[in-house]
Formats: sequence, structure tokens, C-alpha cells
Amino acid sequence: ALGTASNATGDKSLALGSNSSANGINSVALGADSIADLDNTVSVGNSSLKRKIVNVKNGAIKSDSYDAINGSQLYAISDSVAKRLGGGAAVDVDDGTVTAPTYNLKNGSKNNVGAALAVLDENTLQWDQTKGKYSAAHGTSSPTASVITDVADGTISASSKDAVNGSQLKATNDDVEANTANIATNTSNIATNTANIATNTTNITNLTDSVGDLQADALLWNETKKAFSAAHGQDTTSKITNVKDAALS
Repeated sequence: ALGTASNATGDKSLALGSNSSANGINSVALGADSIADLDNTVSVGNSSLKRKIVNVKNGAIKSDSYDAINGSQLYAISDSVAKRLGGGAAVDVDDGTVTAPTYNLKNGSKNNVGAALAVLDENTLQWDQTKGKYSAAHGTSSPTASVITDVADGTISASSKDAVNGSQLKATNDDVEANTANIATNTSNIATNTANIATNTTNITNLTDSVGDLQADALLWNETKKAFSAAHGQDTTSKITNVKDAALS
């Protein structure tokens, strides 16, 4: 013990400074009024008197290190955490704590990572591992199907894997309805044309019969005899009536 009223009662202890006391085994009390009453400790003050230990070199930060760590090292750790948190998180220079971040989400602001992730987990389109596909179900206790809006026009082609939106399907449905109406009109026209063809066929048949009748009953030129022949049916000769008197000259 060194100093007025100092004492070192602990085995292998050291008290340095007036009124200092080292009562713990292998303890050290440094500075006036310092008390080291626990074994294997170094004290630079007491329960009401606090002192800083300054000019401490950076200690090793690793799993097996027992070095003292200084303020700059602790600040670097806190600053690294704050930067990775983002959301405006920062180190409070007064006590070294990291101030809470603020994550501004569409469904409100959250001040911790867990709450923000919970909102994202509930309100984002995620992969359903069981179904092997993305699911638009929303809600935690009883998820229900939901609409996906603001989908850009997808490519419509034989090789396209794009999602298509309602307006594209509406255009397709309109085209289908128009084509259906056109097909119905064409079907009606085809039926009308079929009926007209049948009528024309009948008319042609009737005309053929009329021509045949005309040929049977007409006075026809006989190429062999080089004269018109009055032969008709089974008769090789027949009368020609209603012949008006011709001029004789």
C-alpha cells in the first residue's frame, strides 16, 4: 500500500493512492479513494467515484481475445451495425448505442428489422414451397386469394411466358365475340347461298326440260336433207299450219 491511509489487506494485493484500499485477493486499487474489494480485479475508483482509463491501445477482437477494447473500437462496431441496418440508424455518441432505424413501408413505418420483415412477409408475392409456385394469397391466419394489379402488357406469342393483364384478355374476348358474330353471319349467308344454289339447280333443270320440249316441237333444220323438216315424234311427216299467203313472184 502506498499513500496516506491506504491499505492492502488482500493477499498479493496493491493499493496506490491516499485512502485507497485493496481487500480482494490479487487485486489492485489505483488512485485516491479507489477500492478493489473483489478478487483478481483492478479498480480505479469506487461505487461513487468513477474514472476513465485513457490512451488504451486497440485490443484484439477475436474469439480467443481477452484484451481491453477502447472506445474507437466499440464505435466502429456500432457504426457498422447502424450502416447495415439502414433506415437512418446511427450511433449515439453520448452512450454508444445504435438509434432505432425507421423503415417507411407502404403499410406504415416500422422501427425494427423484425417488424419490417413481418410486413414484407405478409404483403409481398412470395414463393409457395409446398405448391411449387408463386402465391397471391394474403393474410396470416386464413390467407385468401387476392388480385394482382398494375401488370404491364405481356408479350402474346407462341413462345411467350409473360403474364398478361385484364385489358389484354378483354381485347382477346372482344375479338372472339366479333369472330363469333362474323361466323354466325357467314353461316347464315352460306345457308342462304345453299338455298339459292338449290333453287338455281331446279331452275336449270326446268330450263333444260323446256329446251328439250322446244327441241322436240320445233321445226328444225335437217342437215342431210338441206331443208327444214316437219317430222315430229313417231310421224315422219306432219302438217305445217297457219302459214300466211306468201307473195308469188
